[in-house]
Formats: sequence, C-alpha cells, structure tokens
Amino acid sequence: MITISELKAQLRINADDDSEDGLLQIYIEAAASQLQVDINRTVLASQAEYDAVNPDPLVDTTDMVLTPNMKLALLLLAGHFYANREAISEVALSEVPLAYEALITPYRIINL
Repeated sequence: MITISELKAQLRINADDDSEDGLLQIYIEAAASQLQVDINRTVLASQAEYDAVNPDPLVDTTDMVLTPNMKLALLLLAGHFYANREAISEVALSEVPLAYEALITPYRIINL
C-alpha cells in the first residue's frame, strides 16, 4: 500500500540507505494491518485488486480501495512506529498522532 521509498521520504531517510529496509517493511505491514483493524474494513491497494476480489458490483461489501487520506495515515503510523520503537521509555510516551485518527475516522465502520 505504501512503499519503502515513500516511507523513507516521509522519515527523511536517505533513499540510498538500505540498512533498515527490513525493519521499515515490518512497520509498513504493521501499519496496514492496524489501519484495517481500526476502520474495521479490508483496504485494497488498487481498483483492479478490488474488482478481482469483488467481481459482482451489486454485492454490498465493506472492502474499499486505498484513498490518499489512508495512504497518508499509513505513512504517519509507520513513522510513529519508527520513532517509537519500544513499548516503554524513560522519556514521555507519545500517542499515535491525532492526524492519523482524523484521516481514518470517515472510513471507520462501527459495529453495534
């Protein structure tokens, strides 16, 4: 959904520095997974992927295609994981950025 190159740009990491690419990939995958949990929906990377998974347009589904807002939310969340690598710290802990919540809230499905 987002690439290592996009995350490196977000984090201002030199594109040629591949020393943490494996870790960045884990953060990307964790952020994508968490986004889907937070909005209670499956997010697909492209319209073609959506059409392949949901071939009947008359069937109502909660699946959706990645939007620019969600892409930015993924970058923010993966960046948060990168900056806050431990669950416990001697310094003040920080929450996931408020912008993340603002970006995903319109897409959230709440089960009653």
